[in-house]
Amino acid sequence: MSFPILSNIEAIAQNSKLMLIEVKSTPVSDIILDDTKGNAVEEFCAIAVNNGVKTIFICIENLEGEQLEENLIDEANLIPENYGQPSREILAKARRHNEEVRKLASSGPFEITLFFPLNGIICSLCFTQDWFFAIPDPNETLEAISEGYEEEIRKVREERQVLEQQQEEEFIELLINDDEFQRFTATGRKYHAARTWERTYKKFKSLIDINILAREAYSRIQHRQGALVQRENERVANALASDPIFKKCKNKTARRAYIVALLSKQTGRHYTSRETDQIIELALLKCE
Repeated sequence: MSFPILSNIEAIAQNSKLMLIEVKSTPVSDIILDDTKGNAVEEFCAIAVNNGVKTIFICIENLEGEQLEENLIDEANLIPENYGQPSREILAKARRHNEEVRKLASSGPFEITLFFPLNGIICSLCFTQDWFFAIPDPNETLEAISEGYEEEIRKVREERQVLEQQQEEEFIELLINDDEFQRFTATGRKYHAARTWERTYKKFKSLIDINILAREAYSRIQHRQGALVQRENERVANALASDPIFKKCKNKTARRAYIVALLSKQTGRHYTSRETDQIIELALLKCE
């Protein structure tokens, strides 16, 4: 049968002396009656009555909220920054598509399900509007609307990607030169970077993406610090290679003690045993 009118369903249930209760969702059905019969609702109610059922349930589904949005083209995305010069024409066609979908959605429910439990099983009858299955996929519709503009759209997006990469590189350098950023823990760096991004660029970027940039910035900081330490160790090793006192030290313990005392006095920085041993090895190589 065609999609039923709600008032007709109510009248048939009333004539069958059945209570009709509306619910928000439907359980999984065990028995699904044929909805193509012209008297499908009458037959459903007759089965309920013949089995001693007093109450049947009805679930009315309207195309609204998130479900409606899923069938619409995102108009906010159809801007020159994403689609270039054709964006105005593409937007106009997308709006026509969305208006048609909204008109269908406002015409009434797209699905009505009747059901009742009987001896542990669910018996149901479901009707779905033909127009619901005919709604075109919004992504496929947008692709069809954009046909003929692919080359211009590709160029626009490539240019935007280059600008975004330049901006992200600029932001990474901004964090690298931010002394406060370096003092935070990993979690602190993430949120500090998010605040810095918002304050600097005044636009949204997901926390996940910002954290990727923050981690890259900190990795570069560590790499640069490591390179500086390596150059400093090379400088110290060169100086030790020509130091007569160092040359007189005959064992590792004596060399380490001399270097620790010398470096502590000259730089004020604490050197780990590993760093000290590396400097000794470099200096000995240079002495050869």
